[in-house]
Amino acid sequence: MDGVHDLGGLDGFGPVEHEDAEPFFREPWERRVFRLMVGSIGALGGPGGRFRHSIERMDPAHYLSSPYYEHWLTGVTTLAVESGFATQDELEHRAGGRFPLSRPDRGLLPEDLTERTEPRYALGDDVRAVQLTPPHSPCSIAFGKGLTTAQPGSVQRLEMVVSDIEAAREDLLNRGVEVSEVFHRDGGRLVPGPDPERRSYLSYAAFSDPDGNGWLLQEITTRLPGREWDD
Repeated sequence: MDGVHDLGGLDGFGPVEHEDAEPFFREPWERRVFRLMVGSIGALGGPGGRFRHSIERMDPAHYLSSPYYEHWLTGVTTLAVESGFATQDELEHRAGGRFPLSRPDRGLLPEDLTERTEPRYALGDDVRAVQLTPPHSPCSIAFGKGLTTAQPGSVQRLEMVVSDIEAAREDLLNRGVEVSEVFHRDGGRLVPGPDPERRSYLSYAAFSDPDGNGWLLQEITTRLPGREWDD
């Protein structure tokens, strides 16, 4: 699991905050979304994983800036549109404005799932690759064509560590990349703007590459003990 929805174990996010008497629903609309999701299970049909996957396909910036039950609302309305029960125009008319849905499902399996002992490509096929090795890392990252059977846009929450998140965001914007506003982790919440103290691991910005893969900029100026190197 490597999507933006799988944040467990990431550095700097701290413990999960909760209240002893926390209500099931903080707003009336959240109760209605819960009922909508339960009622739609029978109508939309299909395996239960479809609902989870519809949430996993949310744009990273939307996912990180929206509350829990908005994830449910986005997922179930995405399935409704994909199943022909509604259109995005109808949703936006009812909402009185923009109604973002999850991105299209690109997770198609290869037609031939026969177990293989040899590569799926042979010498002479159109294979192009660029291999990068980050400083001090024993691992490399390979980008290219013909290297994987994964569908374009199927990878989410690729992290790019930067020392100045605002400068990095500005550089991407100048190159024509759509990048979310900077946001930071405040306890168990994601709130707008960089961390007020500019502490490492807490400030983020999200964007997608042309293939639809999701990326997170993360600002780190001082690494945790044991994660530093002597140059």
